[in-house]
Amino acid sequence: VPLVAQLGVSGYYIDFAATHPVRPGEFVLAIEADGASYHSSATARERDRLRQEHLERLGWRFHRIWSTDWFRHREAEVAKAVAAWEAACALADQETAPVASASHWAPPSAAPATPPPPPGTLRALPRPAVFRGEPVDSYSPQQLVAIVAWVASDGLLRTDAELLDEVVEEMGYARRGKRIVQLLGEAIEAHRRVGDAPPGR
Repeated sequence: VPLVAQLGVSGYYIDFAATHPVRPGEFVLAIEADGASYHSSATARERDRLRQEHLERLGWRFHRIWSTDWFRHREAEVAKAVAAWEAACALADQETAPVASASHWAPPSAAPATPPPPPGTLRALPRPAVFRGEPVDSYSPQQLVAIVAWVASDGLLRTDAELLDEVVEEMGYARRGKRIVQLLGEAIEAHRRVGDAPPGR
């Protein structure tokens, strides 16, 4: 099976990406291997699930190899992975467009068979009170941090700049003034501090 290790896709890394046998630039299957972090944290498992759902909405197919099964039944796990790859190749051949190309790491922009879920439906936190277009000064610092936490609760990896962009959009601001950038930047920083704090603090 032709593989590319640690392929960057939509802000994430896939452990192994398998390509089509006759179209090397077309990725047909993501192969993930569990590690210690996967078992050690419920948060990590939930983030991994949301991450996979996000990539599947982009057209990726997944196959997971559990480390315990790999060490105990390596040949059987290899056979399962090969079978998953062959099935993914067959599905790719039936489709009119490739799953992903090496030039942009994501499926083409053709309309999916089923529409993606509306924004925010995969967020773990309930939606706080957000009044689109309301002046940013009308929110308390705690309310702004709650809005940031809600946007970030889908588990997707983002830079602070990307998180700011999405919060601005969710709050309905067509323009971003210095005050908006300042207050939301402070809310993002406060949210990051809470997320990085050790347990029990």
